Amino acid sequence: RRLIQVHLTVIYLVMFTTKLVSPAWWNGEALWWISAQQLIQTIDLTFVRAHPQWLNLWTFGVLISEFSMCTLVWNRTLRPFVVAVSMISWMSVALASGQAALSLTMIIANLSFLAPEAGEETVTNNTDVDRARSASSEPHHAMGETSHVT
Repeated sequence: RRLIQVHLTVIYLVMFTTKLVSPAWWNGEALWWISAQQLIQTIDLTFVRAHPQWLNLWTFGVLISEFSMCTLVWNRTLRPFVVAVSMISWMSVALASGQAALSLTMIIANLSFLAPEAGEETVTNNTDVDRARSASSEPHHAMGETSHVT
């Protein structure tokens, strides 16, 4: 699991530094240019162009999210928040770019930073509930009464 986390951090670092080379990411218009491409567009986001402050916030939010996944995700206290913000960021990128497969892959990869105990607890709780339900649905025999097959 740690190896996946390290690799994912390196991927985020490369994505972040690559974006810093482009002026569109510096001036806050990158997500506008991505969402304005007709060939990959999943929904019409042209209305966002009328709100440049929201475009800037969205673009810089993606950058901050990627930077956080390189640095702040290693802080155990901040980790759940950073992972949640990253997942929201990837969902927004999927809407803007139409790259749902990449976004879903990154969201699933982000789960490697969450404690496996959280998932195990959910599965264990569901299994206990299922066992309790099946035990209550089995026929009960009176004390001392047994069923014999003859």
